[in-house]
Amino acid sequence: MREDSEMEFWQVSVMDFNERKAVFIGIKTPEFRGEIIGDNYVVLGNLLARKETLTSMGKEFGSSCGKLAQRLAMALKVEGESGGDKRGEKSAALIVVSSSEMEAEIKGDTHKNPIDELLRRSKALWEKE
Repeated sequence: MREDSEMEFWQVSVMDFNERKAVFIGIKTPEFRGEIIGDNYVVLGNLLARKETLTSMGKEFGSSCGKLAQRLAMALKVEGESGGDKRGEKSAALIVVSSSEMEAEIKGDTHKNPIDELLRRSKALWEKE
């Protein structure tokens, strides 16, 4: 990352299976930008319409239960409902990886309502189990 000349445009977070977290937000990442680091999650955002969007996402994820992909999709839904991206919904994708396998790869990036499509696909995935 340090070798990338455009790293100041990056926004990256990592959380390992021991819930250790690291966050980097470059100074050139579009505003509003920020992060919330919770006990078992990290919420990142940029180009947000409102600061409260991150708080809403963190509260939704932190208080939800169920499959991880569904919890993530619901947090994204709340993100849209609480202001979301200044430009409107552009795309949405979730990739969930366990210690041994890819549990979910869900994309709604070509749909006219990408977050709703992501939520629909995440529900359909878990209903198959």
